[in-house]
Amino acid sequence: ILLNYKISAVAAAKNNWVYVSTQGGGVSRFKYLDAVSGATTYTHEWASGLKTNNILTVVVVDDTCQWYGTDKGVALHTNELTKSGWTHYSRADGLICDTVTTIAKDLSGNVWFGTPKGISKLGDETWVNFTTKNGLISNEINTIAIDLDGSVWVGTDNGISRYINGIWIDFEY
Repeated sequence: ILLNYKISAVAAAKNNWVYVSTQGGGVSRFKYLDAVSGATTYTHEWASGLKTNNILTVVVVDDTCQWYGTDKGVALHTNELTKSGWTHYSRADGLICDTVTTIAKDLSGNVWFGTPKGISKLGDETWVNFTTKNGLISNEINTIAIDLDGSVWVGTDNGISRYINGIWIDFEY
């Protein structure tokens, strides 16, 4: 898989699993001790939460849970078993766009999803969406980072936005 598809992201968990997302080949999961041990591939044919094999990003949160951003929504996997523990979210659930390019979890437990059409935040099973109408500098989200003070930094195609205390502050370049 890793030789045949473009690698889009890599994430490591504290339990020594490494997750490699690919564009077209799903996700490869493996442990590396003295050699590769316990390799698994997640594809949409195999893992019920993945609706596509085009995985754009992967993030490990809470030590073992993985979030996968795809071109058909986002998938959460909360189990070490390949076929169980999957939840899928899409526009029908409240996501602003089904193409998810970046994911981050903030200090309050909210999960932020960057898309080409803005940002979605999931907290306490409630979705909140942000676009330029809410103060973002651009809707084309490339990356999200959480600062130690709890603020959310967003890299876009047109500059950087920072979300703190419920307000967006924009920095153009």
